[in-house]
Amino acid sequence: MTGVVVADLGRAGLGNLLFPWLRSAEISYQSGRTLLPPRWMQLRLGPYIRREADRREYFRLFPRPPFDIARARNRAIAGARADPEPADWRHFAGEVLVTRGMRDHFHSFELPWDWHRAFLLDAVRPGVVSPGIRTSYLAMHIRLGDFRPPESGVQRLAADNTSTSISWFLEQLRSIRASFPDLRCVVASDGSDDQLAPILEEPNVDRSPGRNAIDDLLVLASSAGLVGSRSTFSAWGAFLGDAPMLVQEGGNRYTPNEKVFETSNRAPEEFLRLVRQRVER
Repeated sequence: MTGVVVADLGRAGLGNLLFPWLRSAEISYQSGRTLLPPRWMQLRLGPYIRREADRREYFRLFPRPPFDIARARNRAIAGARADPEPADWRHFAGEVLVTRGMRDHFHSFELPWDWHRAFLLDAVRPGVVSPGIRTSYLAMHIRLGDFRPPESGVQRLAADNTSTSISWFLEQLRSIRASFPDLRCVVASDGSDDQLAPILEEPNVDRSPGRNAIDDLLVLASSAGLVGSRSTFSAWGAFLGDAPMLVQEGGNRYTPNEKVFETSNRAPEEFLRLVRQRVER
């Protein structure tokens, strides 16, 4: 099969953008189509207005393509702007195939998580990914930022873009620590130290050493277990490491793997068992 494939990215966060980009990478690998790099240069005012530490300047994480490749990419997207992404690329005979949006999330992928992780590591600029943490640890992804706060007393997440309460994360941390009292906890979050104070004041808890969004994502993926938000970023952390993840009731919106557990109480025994396997690995 000949032709090209390219992802048409929008202005969303990295978790959302990885879906069309990695679909295009899969299609290229399986079909022989030439993969054109997506356009990462997008202006996002929200992170500046909210004074977030991560300004979502994703173009800094990936190499800039040569001018002729970038021009071919822009022409391909413009020429196929009105064409819908085919339900099955194998039945698409056009010259330019453009992937868009989150589609069916992780159900859209045919290749395993470790292929996607290797592709991502190969695609970033040198120095974007740090050496990582050498010992076992628990990871938390506490999404605040542009998410609306949860309603007081609500035990189940029922809508997208809603944060999970800090008190729930604290309860899960203490529950897990009952089984793993010495396990370090690393927190990746767009929240401030003041917002995260109840978590950060617990013993042996630190903010993530990740240098950027990709680095934080791999910090989550490499953990013994992940306590996450109803967020595509949390889901990608679980997917890229095939890691067990714990979320609040209603928080498994994206189903990155079969090791996601919902709870509004203590951490389930099966989650703790999978964490122990990874700690002892």
